[in-house]
Amino acid sequence: GDASSYEYVELYNNSDRTINLTDWKIECGESGAFTDAYVLSSANEANRLIIGPGQYIVITDDTAASGDDNSYVRIVHTKVDNAGSDAIADLSDQCRLVDSSANVIDTAGESGKPFILYPDQAGKVDGDSGAVRSMERTDTSADGANLSNWHTNSHSDSLENGNILVNFAGHDTQSPGTFGTPGFRNSPASAVPSYRNPARDLKINEFYYNASTDYWVEIYNSGSSTIDLAAQRVYFIRDSDCDLTNGVTTATALTGQITSGNYFLLTRDSAVLAGSADQTTAAALNGDDCIALIFGSAIADAADNRTIDFLGFDNSGSKENGSTIALPSGSAVSRCSDGTDTDVNASDFSAQTATPKASNQCLLPEGIFYSTSLESGDPTFTKLAGAGNFFSNGCPGSLSPRTGSQAFYNDSVTTASNDGGRDYRSGCIALPNTRPVQLSFYHTVDNATLGGSSLNARARLYWFTDSGCTTSASTANTLMGSSQTVSTSGFGQFQASTGTPSDATHVQIRVLIWSAAGAASSGDWCVDDVSLEGL
Repeated sequence: GDASSYEYVELYNNSDRTINLTDWKIECGESGAFTDAYVLSSANEANRLIIGPGQYIVITDDTAASGDDNSYVRIVHTKVDNAGSDAIADLSDQCRLVDSSANVIDTAGESGKPFILYPDQAGKVDGDSGAVRSMERTDTSADGANLSNWHTNSHSDSLENGNILVNFAGHDTQSPGTFGTPGFRNSPASAVPSYRNPARDLKINEFYYNASTDYWVEIYNSGSSTIDLAAQRVYFIRDSDCDLTNGVTTATALTGQITSGNYFLLTRDSAVLAGSADQTTAAALNGDDCIALIFGSAIADAADNRTIDFLGFDNSGSKENGSTIALPSGSAVSRCSDGTDTDVNASDFSAQTATPKASNQCLLPEGIFYSTSLESGDPTFTKLAGAGNFFSNGCPGSLSPRTGSQAFYNDSVTTASNDGGRDYRSGCIALPNTRPVQLSFYHTVDNATLGGSSLNARARLYWFTDSGCTTSASTANTLMGSSQTVSTSGFGQFQASTGTPSDATHVQIRVLIWSAAGAASSGDWCVDDVSLEGL
């Protein structure tokens, strides 16, 4: 990782000659861009760094003091002090050995395959156990630039290495900590012993977002044992723009315990849910961020083995097989039911009424619950205002309505004022539950009779608390996007989603149309397949 502590590189002389390595370099980098990670120099052998046939040199970052974090490899053959100056970056995909004349002698790793993302070949910090395992060459005479010629140290806890002086924090008897062979023969290329951390059963179960500093995350323990968050090194992370290539933006170490089948609530600050938070975080969220539970404080991407659970939302570009649905402010997304996880965010989460530290509501998505195309008779729309004649029995042949659809239209569209043209309203529609909804419709215009001018359309949803649509909800109406111009082809498609007021039980759709270029001569306008869908 980018922290230089505990890193080492082992060189092995596979030849029958003694080699002078003075002023040779080990360069590491990404996608062919290398930097000087280590310069080999030593006062040994009259200022020469010598490696004999069949010998090893172990290069660590700093060996100055026995109490230093980096003094963890026992001295074998020669050990080089690099004085803590460099580290191998997390996303490095190759390291190479370069002689004093800048000739590339050997390469470790394959371009385009970052070490951190190939834990079976390139070593790893095991997410479950915290064990640190080295990257080891399988055949010292074969090409090191082929990642298939590398494997992760396969030693078991009974063979934990006596040549490494430290164990990493956070281990128990099932998962002791440091596995490498610096200065000794590599481990066999066999399966790495496995250990499953019980914290793998933690799920981001519900997420509420109202603003960057007004949100909360509910964590659920879907397992059978109590999980100590601090002991298992569980962190909550947030990353700006969901771009993990430069590290996470904010990491919060979690503390406390979650018993089986129970919840842990993390909030932006204590005021978000007074008296309910188990812990607060300083991380401020944006609409294209991502959040995750991880082991330790850093990951490279959602596939990193240190990831416990990962959630992308809205426009995030890096996510667990797709983001959740777009999340309007003031809404919650929930797993249905608690802890259900297929590793596909868009399937696992749905918009629900928020239930912090309680079982999720889990009203299943309703799909399309109103559509003119599904009605057996004429659409329920009526005309409220505007000149011309209104027809609710389909569209004229010149506008070619979609097969099997139900549509309405108006002729003689001549009014030019904004929102002052034709005004149409649906009947009173029952909401299946209070969730975000999506309104969509198609509309076509007879451009020939309009003389080439275009039309604008606008839609609103009016919310009510009664079946007669007479008593307005707390939010009376919602503008569904800005005005839309019908294209020159005479066809337009409208689609927009919005949250639903918590007290609304019914809704009416209003669609307005007007000429964008002044009076038109007997133009016809048709609206087709108006629908409301529960998200």
